[in-house]
Amino acid sequence: MHRLLPLLFVLLSGACATAAAPPVLPLEAITFAPSLQVDLDSMEQLTTGVYIRDLREGDGPLVRYGRRVAVHYTGYLSDGTQIEQLAPSSPPAQFTVGERAVIRGWEEGIIGMRPGGERQIVIPPSKGYGARQVGRVPPNSTLVFVIRMVWVR
Repeated sequence: MHRLLPLLFVLLSGACATAAAPPVLPLEAITFAPSLQVDLDSMEQLTTGVYIRDLREGDGPLVRYGRRVAVHYTGYLSDGTQIEQLAPSSPPAQFTVGERAVIRGWEEGIIGMRPGGERQIVIPPSKGYGARQVGRVPPNSTLVFVIRMVWVR
């Protein structure tokens, strides 16, 4: 019997590791936390399935693929749980759009922003982390970000 326990443990842990991720719901079927103020009907849906809504227009150069940008942001799960934040009191995150340094939903959602602009972006799992669990983000999570564009070069 004691020889079977390690095998049973291996089999059970393998089953846990390969357990199916929760199903992906269409964004329109998700109930967003009221605190997020997500209203898909008033947002622009990109052809990629990402939704955007400008909270504040900026001015200056437009974000395009190949441009280097700096941003502050706050990210949430659809239930309102904050998953990450880079506040204005911290140095902004910098990356080049199109180099896949961030999730695809971010890259697609910030196109057209200008410095000083602020945008809410709703990202379906296929443009976020997909079926993978990443940190506090469960598999197949819809993400909501508020991104503040600091500069565009």
